[in-house]
Amino acid sequence: LDRAAPTAAKTSTPDSAVLRADFLAEFERRLDESQRTILKLRRDGLNWVQIAEQIGQATERADAIRKRLERATARVSAELGLEP
Repeated sequence: LDRAAPTAAKTSTPDSAVLRADFLAEFERRLDESQRTILKLRRDGLNWVQIAEQIGQATERADAIRKRLERATARVSAELGLEP
């Protein structure tokens, strides 16, 4: 998979890059503010325990935070017509 990513990036057109960026922006727009924060922290490379700490939750809630984002992602995916 890692080898395929650079190839895909080389073959993507400016139009497809714009569509992808627009899609991701719409996806994120449909998340609430706290879900966007969690997503950003995850993208920044934090693990679930670190995210819990960053958002002021007990570290024991790390799995619940993961599940919350998972449910939100599933909801938005369904709203946008993506397959599970």
